[in-house]
Amino acid sequence: MTLTVSKSSERTTQLYSKYEDDFHCVELLEFLGKHPYTRFSRLALVHAINNGKLIAIDKALKRLVNDGLLREYPDKIVTLYSLIIDEE
Repeated sequence: MTLTVSKSSERTTQLYSKYEDDFHCVELLEFLGKHPYTRFSRLALVHAINNGKLIAIDKALKRLVNDGLLREYPDKIVTLYSLIIDEE
């Protein structure tokens, strides 16, 4: 698997090695890397990830937000998530 999160292959390799133990983090990063400027709801992400389980996706989202790779857009109804793009 290759992550299409960053323009730098070194950064991509670092991300892959950091999250290689967490299948759902890798899947989320790959999916969001294909749609870098789009905001998705949690439910949309669960459905986008094959075999995505709600609890596992929640855990992966929280980890990626805490690590500074995803941005949360909280709202009264639904929280949206998007990839934080590092412009080089």
